[in-house]
Amino acid sequence: MTQQRSKKPSAALSIILTLIMLFSITVSSVAITVDNDLVNNATSIYSQALSMSGRDSFHGACNLATAYSLKAVGVYSGGLDYSGSGNSWYDYFSDLSGKKTSGGYTITTVAGSDCLNKIADTYGDVENVVVSYGTGGTSGANHVLYISAVKSGLVYYTDSFSYYGLHSEGGGCAQTIDDFNSIYCGMNGYPYGAVFFSKETLKKADSSDSDDMDVSYTSGSYLTNAQSGLRIRTSPSGDKTGVVIPFGTKVTVNEVKDGWGKVNYQGTSGWISLEYATLIETETEDSTEAQEITTKVYTFIVGDMNGDGKVTAIDARLALRKSAKLENMSDSDLVVGDVDGDGKLTAKDSRLILRISGRLR
Repeated sequence: MTQQRSKKPSAALSIILTLIMLFSITVSSVAITVDNDLVNNATSIYSQALSMSGRDSFHGACNLATAYSLKAVGVYSGGLDYSGSGNSWYDYFSDLSGKKTSGGYTITTVAGSDCLNKIADTYGDVENVVVSYGTGGTSGANHVLYISAVKSGLVYYTDSFSYYGLHSEGGGCAQTIDDFNSIYCGMNGYPYGAVFFSKETLKKADSSDSDDMDVSYTSGSYLTNAQSGLRIRTSPSGDKTGVVIPFGTKVTVNEVKDGWGKVNYQGTSGWISLEYATLIETETEDSTEAQEITTKVYTFIVGDMNGDGKVTAIDARLALRKSAKLENMSDSDLVVGDVDGDGKLTAKDSRLILRISGRLR
């Protein structure tokens, strides 16, 4: 009897399978506990929103579903006839960031494709979140979605659509942030940003117990890490200038005030939020030495771990191995691979590099 010879997988396929296996090991070690009360609460809010609108369904009307959900919980009653794209919702609220709604809720906005993880990492558990999607993904359509709660790494929500049979219209659902992102990024492209509404002023989850302790910033060179771009404003928390600094751009901050840095980018002078920028070089009196450091270190692409001038799945795998201490990591590896700007190289950065590689193909 003739035996068939098995085919060996290609090198590229082997890399992809290895990367998937490593990610699977990471995910499978996390215990997930769903709060059924929050699932039921998400369903109840959607039902209340439908009742207030006088409609039988919000299918195909995600703007109205979001607006009436906010009204149903008493968070925000304006914009019920608002009919913009998913991106327009984030832009609308970003102009109001830091202000209070008529219901007494403080508006907080977080930009970028990883906005939900940023919210969870920075503020912990939150309620009343609106996430905006631009055109992209397999559907090629923009979308806006109300999330009733993000708690312990789980997203509790309903939708006016049903994706992958997870729920019917208005049915409560709970998923990890990464699983939620994988579904909606596949359908609608990457998030443009998110806004959440809170009754009290929230502190950063990793802040000190001291009330007057705050993140300190200094003048110097920064690398922007807001994936949808970093807006320049006329003053700290001021109006937009209309100029957006692309992701991964090196800028010089000459003055710092209350977490904002003054920059001059392509002829426009203004202020950027340093929360979305990574310090890569402080000011030094020896300008020659500073120039030498810049030339040696910061001539590569963010996420390009192997230095081949491209960001690919190979870079994501390399970042994951270095974060797990399976390979030695240098100072330059940390700067290149620390995509989220938290000062560490982690599996989260590896996932972000993988997403970037998909967008650059």
